[in-house]
Amino acid sequence: QTLDYERSVTIDEVTGEITAYGDWEAVDDTEFGSVTSPDKPGYTPNTPEVSGEKPEITNGKDGKVNDVEVTVTYTADDEDATITYVDDDKGGAQVGDIVKVTGKTDDSTTYTVTIPDGYEYVGTDGGVVSSDGKTVTITFTADDSDNVVIHLKHGHKDVDPSDPDDPYYDATHATSTQHVHYVDQDGNTVFDDNDSQTLDYERSVTIDEVTG
Repeated sequence: QTLDYERSVTIDEVTGEITAYGDWEAVDDTEFGSVTSPDKPGYTPNTPEVSGEKPEITNGKDGKVNDVEVTVTYTADDEDATITYVDDDKGGAQVGDIVKVTGKTDDSTTYTVTIPDGYEYVGTDGGVVSSDGKTVTITFTADDSDNVVIHLKHGHKDVDPSDPDDPYYDATHATSTQHVHYVDQDGNTVFDDNDSQTLDYERSVTIDEVTG
């Protein structure tokens, strides 16, 4: 916005010098119109609307119409971001509670990724992930674009068939016994069954460490 002013001056027609100065007069408006401070997402201006002001005026030889300077200061708002762990093996089901971190708009915080027992890390959506995947740097925004999703998958463990103390030991072993029955032509037992031969088998099994 600008305001225009004018004044009269008196000239010495012999020397060309100005001998008198009139007062400054507004050509049109005498004060500026109010100005609404523009919206900046995540920030609050200390002056939502700058009211109309009159410029400071001095008259005389060195008189002038001064510019009007107004400074509007924007302060960062409080923001929050969420970190959600999801199970990719269960269609993205939420794992544990949602974690919330807080800060100011455009400030950053670093969150340390904690993998729940039985899970393995897959990847992260959102934030800036460290090269080892152990931390995520989050920059706070006024919308939900600062939210982070950490993807997990189920860990798996191979059971050692040689360890009888393993709780899954029975799932890795089986025994087959040969049963010989001695009977006459009428089906009557003539000798005790012979159960003396057995064959032992073992197999490996893999356990889902989340579901067991």
